[in-house]
Amino acid sequence: MVLQRIGRYDLSQLFDAHIKTSPIAISPVAHPDGAVFFGSGAAEFQTSLRNEIPVGIWRHAAELNCVAAPDDPRFPKSGPAVIDLTVIDLEFQKLLAAPAHAWFPLAGGAPPHALRLHLPPNGEGGAIPLLKKLVRNFPHTVFIVDPFWRGVTSQWVPLVRLAECDNIFLTTLGLAPGEGCSWPEHATVEGAFHFVSGEVGTGKLIFASGSTWTDYSAVDYLKWITGISSLDPAQQEMVAWSNATRLFR
Repeated sequence: MVLQRIGRYDLSQLFDAHIKTSPIAISPVAHPDGAVFFGSGAAEFQTSLRNEIPVGIWRHAAELNCVAAPDDPRFPKSGPAVIDLTVIDLEFQKLLAAPAHAWFPLAGGAPPHALRLHLPPNGEGGAIPLLKKLVRNFPHTVFIVDPFWRGVTSQWVPLVRLAECDNIFLTTLGLAPGEGCSWPEHATVEGAFHFVSGEVGTGKLIFASGSTWTDYSAVDYLKWITGISSLDPAQQEMVAWSNATRLFR
């Protein structure tokens, strides 16, 4: 990415916590310095990119549609940095209400993977207390939530407040311009950043575009982040790079 220095903050590096894989791993002209890849073949995509750009921090996510231990045949064997828990809505509600031991195979101990949770579209409110209880039962597990991706009219405020729990992190998925954007008005985007920084702190927010790898040059995401006036340069650097690298390095 293009070097940009504001005061003593070097905003030259970008980690994108949600990029969709492409059929081929040809790198765009501009690309981030680290990423988590989602989609079919994400593990192989990561391996290819490590060979092409060895200085980058490249990780991948893998889907899992049940709570399973790493030695379970259903558990991804590719060593993902993120388990994308894609349990269907009603089953996920039941799972949240289950006793803590039901989650222990996946979240117990200090697993090397983070857990990305998909809350039911019409049940966020009822799920919030159960989710808080879950994450507090497993304080050494990192949970990732995307509060913004359903758009400005969704119940994103209580999802942001989930990050009051030490081990829940939020992503910007839905806020950033490009193919993953569901917040087209800049003023509302500014308001969302302001709310996060005031409620839970910018240290709980990691950048995620939802872009496809081969189309990454279509948007200058570092320029977008540095244009968020509700964040100071230190906060911009945290969102762009340091928050994510603490989790995924």
